[in-house]
Amino acid sequence: MLNKSQSEVVQSNAEKLLVLAGAGTGKTTTMLARISRLIDEEKVDVQSILVLTFTNAAACEMRDRYRRSHPNQQT
Repeated sequence: MLNKSQSEVVQSNAEKLLVLAGAGTGKTTTMLARISRLIDEEKVDVQSILVLTFTNAAACEMRDRYRRSHPNQQT
């Protein structure tokens, strides 16, 4: 379940967002929910979405979690 701030990020229509938060605050969950909404509801091409993370580990975690939740889509 997302909190109010996380829900605002997911539902935002902004083309670019900067999400800054500390460890364990749900950044990955929030960003994955936003990506899913853009693809599923807004029909944005997955290949046109760019997500930048601070570490390679965070990038791999996000990619792996997205692939697990969307097994039929290529990333």
